[in-house]
Amino acid sequence: MMQLIHDVAPGSPLGFASAFNGEVSFANNILRLRDDFNADVIVDDVIYFDEPMFSDGIVAQAVDLVSADGAAYFSSAGNNGIEAYEATYRPISFAAAQARVAAGRDNLHLSEIPADLKPQSFHTFVNRDGSTSLSLKFTTAATNFISFQWDEPFFQGNVRPTSTSSCSTKRASGWIRRRPPSRVSTRPTTTPRPTSRSRS
Repeated sequence: MMQLIHDVAPGSPLGFASAFNGEVSFANNILRLRDDFNADVIVDDVIYFDEPMFSDGIVAQAVDLVSADGAAYFSSAGNNGIEAYEATYRPISFAAAQARVAAGRDNLHLSEIPADLKPQSFHTFVNRDGSTSLSLKFTTAATNFISFQWDEPFFQGNVRPTSTSSCSTKRASGWIRRRPPSRVSTRPTTTPRPTSRSRS
C-alpha cells in the first residue's frame, strides 16, 4: 500500500505502524501516526472479526479522534457488501418453529437444543423470495468465518444476560446464550493472508 501512495504522492513522507498486535495496539498506532508522525492521511486494509457492526469499537474511536484532529482516514470496505444480511429481529415462538419444522417449511434441528437453552423465540430470516432459510455464498477458497452480531453495547460490564432475556445461537462448537437482538447482522469474512500492511 505504501508503494501505491508513493506513486500518487512521491514527495510525501511515509510512515508505517502495525495493525496486527491486537485492537488496542492498532488503535494506539492510529493515534501515534497522527500525534507523533503528524500524518495528514492514514489508510488501512485491516479488519478484526470482533469489531462492532452497530457501534464504534476502540479502533473506530481512534479513527474518529484523528479525523476530528484534521487527518483524512481511509479504510477498506472489505468487499463483502453483497455477502451480508441485516434485519430487524422477527421473533417466532418455539411452538411455531416446531410447527414449521413438522410441516417441512424450515430446516431447524430443534432436537439438538439442550433443554436448559430452550429459547422463547427464534429470529425469522426472510429473503426477497419469501423463504426463511439464510444462504450465504462464499466466494473464496480461503478459510471463511461468519460474524454474527446484534445491536447492543460491546465490551460493557453492565450488559448481563438474564433468564427472561436471552438469545441462543448455534455454532459448530455448541450453543451460546446472549441477550435478544433488536437487529441482526451477519457478515462472512475471510482469513487475511499474512502480508505486511501499510499505514501512511
